[in-house]
Amino acid sequence: MRGMGFTMAPAFFSTDLDRTSRFWGALGFAVVVRNESYMILEHPMGIVIHFGLDPDLVPSENMTNAYLRFTTANEAVALYENWVDGVSGDGFIHAPETTPYGMIEWGMRDPDANMLRAGGPAKST
Repeated sequence: MRGMGFTMAPAFFSTDLDRTSRFWGALGFAVVVRNESYMILEHPMGIVIHFGLDPDLVPSENMTNAYLRFTTANEAVALYENWVDGVSGDGFIHAPETTPYGMIEWGMRDPDANMLRAGGPAKST
């Protein structure tokens, strides 16, 4: 099935789509589809995230996450540097670090505890 064109987009949950739109909007995402219970955001670099409204979500119990793998660690670190100042106080972002499995990774959490991790190989191959 090689050669098929496709993209993959994480589907996260939101207790408040307006707040979610503001949080991710500060990182450069724009709303491309929105209704009362669903929203799709897209970043200029091509990242797409879907959000379904779940007013009963308990963020401390939310295990939803996605991983954005870059070709190089430098690309992952560049995105961190671009986003670090845009993550509001109701979210969280941690600095890049080298993992035991050979990646340089960082992660962030939005107000509903959706986790986005990003990384790239510590050494070029």
